[in-house]
Amino acid sequence: MRTDSLLLSLGILPNKAAFGYIKAALKINTECSLMNQVYDSVAKLYSTTSHIVYDAIRRAISFADSCGKLKNIDGYFGVKVYDENHPMTNSEFLSLLKIIPDEKLIA
Repeated sequence: MRTDSLLLSLGILPNKAAFGYIKAALKINTECSLMNQVYDSVAKLYSTTSHIVYDAIRRAISFADSCGKLKNIDGYFGVKVYDENHPMTNSEFLSLLKIIPDEKLIA
């Protein structure tokens, strides 16, 4: 699946809960305008709390950043969108993933 390959290339590991949370959030994100609604919806899918979803995604992004994998996101856009001096927020990360052109995604 293309979403799996994308997340792996950015350093989001499939053995972490955040992997599933991010995939679900990307599907739900089109239906919800506020991130809190996204976290609530994902939490309901996984029978957990929105706080746990938020924290898991936050930790996954921080881990990917610390491993240097998050900078790979630039390759999907052809321009620099990653700034190592500015930690990416959950909202920024999910929004960027949502707008990656389909032809740039790994099959």
